[in-house]
Amino acid sequence: MAGNIISRLQKTEKVERFRLSLQLVGLAIFIYFGSQSTFYVVLLSVPVALLFGPVYCGWMCPRGMFQNIIGAMGKRVLGKRYNKLVPKRIHKPLLYFRYVVLLFLLTSLVLHEL
Repeated sequence: MAGNIISRLQKTEKVERFRLSLQLVGLAIFIYFGSQSTFYVVLLSVPVALLFGPVYCGWMCPRGMFQNIIGAMGKRVLGKRYNKLVPKRIHKPLLYFRYVVLLFLLTSLVLHEL
C-alpha cells in the first residue's frame, strides 16, 4: 500500500513538472509575440476548450504559473487559514463573478480588434 502511495506521488510530481514546462512555453510565446499573442491564444483556446475542457487555462497559461507559485507561498504563510479567509456568503457570488469578467474581456477583445 505504501508503494502505491509513493508511485502516485511520483506520478503527480511528473505531471506538475510537465505542467510547469507547458506554462513556461506559454510565457515564452506571450513574450515573443507580445500583445498579438492574446488574439491568437483566444482564437486557438476556444476550440481546444470545447473539445478537451479548460486545457489552456489549467495547463499552459503563464498567468496560471504565477498563480500556482503565489498559492504555494500562501499555503506556507497562512497554514490552516489558507483558503478560509473569504466568508462563504461572499464566496458563492464571487464564483459567478468570473463569468462577468470573462464576458467583459471577450467584449473588450472583440471591440479592440474592430
